[in-house]
Amino acid sequence: MDLTLHIPEGHKALAVVGPAERNLKMIREALGVTVSARHGTLRITGEQPEVVIARNVMERLVRRAGADAPPSRQLLPQQV
Repeated sequence: MDLTLHIPEGHKALAVVGPAERNLKMIREALGVTVSARHGTLRITGEQPEVVIARNVMERLVRRAGADAPPSRQLLPQQV
């Protein structure tokens, strides 16, 4: 399954993907999906159940970034 989401740009994008894309790396490792972010677009590829979980996590991160409440390091592993 292949899914594309729109993510904020600028400092809010950093809140979503994490420094050095750390959040994306944790999602890749935990779920075995491919995740990439480019120019306000996030692409998730993999098996449907894992892609759906990754999408849900990323949507929560986008909402938190919109509220200027980026996740802590402890929060993201709990969401995955």
